[in-house]
Amino acid sequence: HQDIISNRIDILSRISSFKKQVVITNVAALMQRLCPTEYIKQHSFNLKIGDTYDAKSISVKALDEHDQVLTFLFEPLHIEVTGDIELLSPSDVSLQAGQIKLYVRSKKKGFGQVIIHSRFNTCYVDVVVE
Repeated sequence: HQDIISNRIDILSRISSFKKQVVITNVAALMQRLCPTEYIKQHSFNLKIGDTYDAKSISVKALDEHDQVLTFLFEPLHIEVTGDIELLSPSDVSLQAGQIKLYVRSKKKGFGQVIIHSRFNTCYVDVVVE
């Protein structure tokens, strides 16, 4: 099912840029709940396969209620990846002054997900590999 998920996320992330927006679907698909387009744009990105592999960085920040980085936080994180991506960073890291960068690379076309665990929360970042 990952190829279907990958295709769906890719279409949803590009749908607002279509010049003429006509989408043909069935009733069952239409009735499914969808994330807002802005959410998909903020929580997913595309990688391309070529002669070399593509790598992308993911910035992880601990923010307060005013979207300010919590610079005093050195929280340990556990990182997992699923699907058609590979984690280039260590799987166990700690925030440095409330933030850290992680790196993933593409393995093949498809779909992947980065899962970031902390004692406070678990976050998911969807990745489409083109």
